[in-house]
Amino acid sequence: MSSVFSPAAWALLAANLGSLILYLALDLSLYQLLVVYWWETVWIGAFNALKLLVASIIGQPYDYLSWLHVTRGSSALISIVALLFFGGKYLVFVLLLALVVFMLPEAMGDGDALTALEQGGEAVALTTALFLCSHTVSFVLNFIVRQEYRSARAIGLIFWPYVRCSALLGAMAIAFLVLALFPQFASTTMCAMLIIIIKLTADLALHSREHEDAPGARTTVA
Repeated sequence: MSSVFSPAAWALLAANLGSLILYLALDLSLYQLLVVYWWETVWIGAFNALKLLVASIIGQPYDYLSWLHVTRGSSALISIVALLFFGGKYLVFVLLLALVVFMLPEAMGDGDALTALEQGGEAVALTTALFLCSHTVSFVLNFIVRQEYRSARAIGLIFWPYVRCSALLGAMAIAFLVLALFPQFASTTMCAMLIIIIKLTADLALHSREHEDAPGARTTVA
């Protein structure tokens, strides 16, 4: 089945459309939507780290390195070291992005981030939970049930989060520009819809590419 029409892809679609519904129903601001997208960068990194650990225990993520003999035990150890090194770099990336998001309201003269989050904290948490559920569904259906772990490669799991985050960064960059250049338009429903649709389109494209590139893609559903 094409990954675009798989259960996990439908979960991704539901999460993005759900974010739009919650944006309208709970009166989220564009800034609060940016915070939701920042949290998704956290989920992406966390699930890829989990994939690497799982693949190291029950898969063979280093078998493409024909010159290196890696046992199951050493595979897990290598992955832990790799996560400490590359995961540290990804953490720096996420924290720097958080700093930009945190400083944005004050830089725009719209108060401070804490006030904005206090006003819509529950709505942000609920919307963020939708994307967490989406990534959980994808992990379970694709990586575990469809056994993508059997053919996952360490190098791909380490660097794919940066590629996967490109959709989020693109949506966030557009939101930054709109907030800076067209603050009145930033508060409209049309603006939120455009950003969510752009992000959703990129999300589905990258989601499909990720699982088509997976060695188990012939049998995977997402």
